[in-house]
Amino acid sequence: MNPTPGTTGSSTIAEIFVKKGRNLIQLTTFGRVDTTPLFLNVNRTRAFFTASAAGNCQLFSIGTLGTGLRQLTHFNPGNPGMGAACFNPFPPNCSVGQGGLSFQDRATNAVIFESGCDPLHANPFGEQVFAMRPDGSGLRQLTDAGGFTENPDRSFRVELPGPYAYSAAIR
Repeated sequence: MNPTPGTTGSSTIAEIFVKKGRNLIQLTTFGRVDTTPLFLNVNRTRAFFTASAAGNCQLFSIGTLGTGLRQLTHFNPGNPGMGAACFNPFPPNCSVGQGGLSFQDRATNAVIFESGCDPLHANPFGEQVFAMRPDGSGLRQLTDAGGFTENPDRSFRVELPGPYAYSAAIR
């Protein structure tokens, strides 16, 4: 699964493709510059990716035959994202899976990813690690990092999750 760029004006458009045998199947037609492949599920039947096709950066999945597009996250930072929302993590935009952490746990099938989208409205200037089921249900926040905070003396503190380590339950 690799993005295949094309050009429109001065922007590079990225779409998601998957190779099945000798065939290359185009899975998306969003026409966005921030459509980014993440991973294939453990059965290699669904591709997971991010895009701002829904106005803000969201996590999506689609079958590797190009059917069954699903928007898995419904993060709403309060305002529509601007431009290539997935590449600009600062409000009103937010990132999903762009910090190097996005995979499917082989033991539990949970989708693990980082996001700066602040779905619990705790701090719009931070990132957390989340887990959810592959269909987008059961979203759980796994970390509680403070993000960017200003101290009373006007100094600031930044607390982000990482380095990442994840241990799956043994079955």
